[in-house]
Amino acid sequence: MIPKPVKPGDLVLAAWNAVLKAMTSLAILPGKGILLTRSPQGTVINSRQAIKGFTGAWAVTAGTNSLKVARGFVNAVEPLVGGFKISDSNAEIPFKDFVDGRLWVGIKVKVDPETGRMKEKDATENDITVVVQGTPKSTDALIGFHPIALLTQKPVLTVHQIAYFDYQHSTARKPTGKGFRHFFHVA
Repeated sequence: MIPKPVKPGDLVLAAWNAVLKAMTSLAILPGKGILLTRSPQGTVINSRQAIKGFTGAWAVTAGTNSLKVARGFVNAVEPLVGGFKISDSNAEIPFKDFVDGRLWVGIKVKVDPETGRMKEKDATENDITVVVQGTPKSTDALIGFHPIALLTQKPVLTVHQIAYFDYQHSTARKPTGKGFRHFFHVA
């Protein structure tokens, strides 16, 4: 509210404080989608649509019974799903049977039993893919599983994104000599 004009005999300090209060209430503040640039010539107000958040690799979007995964790489190899690269619009991963109201979406990598390395040249869906399963780990020592998202069923189907970056995969032979421990490092 703009203060009343000052008259002879009014207190100067009270009038000054009223002017300051009025000026601050009229100030334009920056916020979501509003950028202010102040200069000696004045203030420029740049209003734009709010910037969307960071998406990153492996972004999972889920429908009622299938999901899609955005492009992501492991050792510079893009996983295959249903014969398509995961970034292909035809690559859909079906899911059902929630375990305790949740399912894990993850990268599945199969390694050579002799070397412990994943196949990088001419990799097939059997070598590297994205799967949906009820547990966040693998029971086969030759297969590494790294979760990229968690699907929860209740109260509504929700995707909880876990991974945002490409990965490097490596292994270490288990002390028993049978199988490997799998490691997924951010690339």
